Amino acid sequence: MFYYPVMLDLRDRRCFVAGGGRIALRKVIGLLRAHARVTVVSPEFNKRFNRFNQLITMVQKRFDIQDIPADCAIVIAATNVQDVNKLIFDRSRELNIPCNVVDQPDLCSFIVPAVIRRGDISVAVSTNASSPRFSKYVKKKIAETLTIKYAQVASFLSDVRLLLKEQCPDQAKRFVIWEMMFEHDPLECVEIDGIERFKHDMLKKIEKKLLE
Repeated sequence: MFYYPVMLDLRDRRCFVAGGGRIALRKVIGLLRAHARVTVVSPEFNKRFNRFNQLITMVQKRFDIQDIPADCAIVIAATNVQDVNKLIFDRSRELNIPCNVVDQPDLCSFIVPAVIRRGDISVAVSTNASSPRFSKYVKKKIAETLTIKYAQVASFLSDVRLLLKEQCPDQAKRFVIWEMMFEHDPLECVEIDGIERFKHDMLKKIEKKLLE
C-alpha cells in the first residue's frame, strides 16, 4: 500500500487527541508546532502535560464519541485501550475526519511520518507503515546530512522570493533569476565562502538582473 504524501496547513484548525501519556504528548507538541488548536481527552494525564495546559484544552474524562468535534481537521488516538482506539477510528470515519491510531495502521486513514526539521525545511520519511523502526533509522541518516547550512540557505531564498514578488512582476524574468541562482550549488558556495558572502553575492547578481 502506498500513501499520498501531503503537508497540512493546520493553523487555527481544531485537532483532537485521545490519550494522556507520553506518546499522546509527542503528538500534541507536533500539532502545536503547526499552530493547531488542540483538544485532548483522557482519564489521566502525564504530569508533563502541565507545561502545555495554557496552550491546549485538556479534558480529564473517559472518551465518548461526542467528544470529537464535527469540524475537526484531524483525529489522533494514542490510548492503550484497543476498544477505545477502534471506537475513535469508527467515529472519525463516520464524520469523514482523517484519523491516525498510533502503531495500528489498520485503524489509520493517514500515518504520521518521521520528520527532520531544519528551519524552513521539513523532510518526511515513511516506509508506508511497514517498518516504523526503519523510518527512524533513515531519518537519522538524513539528519546527519541535513546541516544548519540548509536552513540558512532556505531562509535566504524565502526572503529572495518575497523580494522578487515585490520588485519583479515579469514571471519569465523571475524564472531566469532563479535559474541563475542555481547555476552553482548553493550549499557548496556557503561551504566555501560562508552564508553572508553567499547572500551578498546573490543579491548583487539579482540587482544586476533586475536592471537589465
